[in-house]
Amino acid sequence: MKRSVEPTPKWSLRSSAIYGGLAGLAVAAFHQVHHVVFNNIPDDIYTHVIGEMVASVVGGAILFTGVAAFRNWLKTPGSG
Repeated sequence: MKRSVEPTPKWSLRSSAIYGGLAGLAVAAFHQVHHVVFNNIPDDIYTHVIGEMVASVVGGAILFTGVAAFRNWLKTPGSG
């Protein structure tokens, strides 16, 4: 008996990038709380905080978008 193949909806790359950026922002915020709790505040605090925020938001967006693109590629018929 053949199983009917139902099309799976693709994950939106734009939404994945937004969610990844928000996840990266949350990770960076928790990292800053860690600095405060353990009294490990760097000398140049503004550069440190902004640099980590930007890097984590961009990294999260790239990671989530990459995962969504890979998932979409795997779910396309005939992709392997």
